[in-house]
Formats: sequence, structure tokens, C-alpha cells
Amino acid sequence: MLGTIVNIKLNKTLKLTIMKKTLFTLFTVVITSVCTMAQNSTPHNEMDKKSPEERAEKITKKMTKELVLTTEQQTKVKALLLKHEQERQERMKEEKIRREKMDADLKAILTPDQYNKLETMKEEKKQQHHGKGNPQNTPQK
Repeated sequence: MLGTIVNIKLNKTLKLTIMKKTLFTLFTVVITSVCTMAQNSTPHNEMDKKSPEERAEKITKKMTKELVLTTEQQTKVKALLLKHEQERQERMKEEKIRREKMDADLKAILTPDQYNKLETMKEEKKQQHHGKGNPQNTPQK
């Protein structure tokens, strides 16, 4: 009888360990899939124009197709993605406000010529970052 009790406890422990590993693996696959799909599927500026609901729906559909999610999984994944996208949108708004304040502060400190030069530098950096320029071939100043 003692052997049976020990065996039951071991089975419960083993089941919990397996469940934890399975959930961790599923979570890792979901996050990896979301990151990969976000990079490959739609340009950022196009996705940024969509509402959090639209982005969550689009990613959920792609994950459903690629990972063959059940209806229950789809519901849970969509809720998780919606929460993430809403938080992301809020962070983006906060960051935009912070950048605008910094820009106004710099404009108050710099001369008009310095500020114009700074804006030109920002635009050049933005073009290089988005692949429109080639930083390796840009002459050194």
C-alpha cells in the first residue's frame, strides 16, 4: 500500500513536470511565431495603421493556419495578443509624446541653423535605417 501511495505522488509530480515543460514549449513557440510573423508578414508602417484588434486577429489567423490551433487555443491566443497589442499601442503613444517634448526642448536650446542641421541628420539616419541608404558607402565627415 505504501508503494502505491508513493507511486501516485510520483505520477502527480511527473505529470506536473510534463505539463510545465509542455506549457513552456508552447509559450516559446507562440512567442517565436509571433516575432517571426511580425517580421515577415507585413511592413511595420502598414501594421501600425491597424487597430490592436485587427493586429491581434491577423496574427491569430496566421498562427491558426501555421500551428493548427484549436478553437479554445485561438480564443486564448487572441486574448493574449490583444492585451499585448493594446499595451504596445499605449507605449508607442507615450514614446511619441516623450520624443515631441524632447524635440521642443532641443528647438528651444539650439539656433535655427543647428536645429535644421539636426533634422537633416535625423532624416539621413532614418533613411539608412530603413534601407534607403547604405551606411557603409556613406563618406565619413
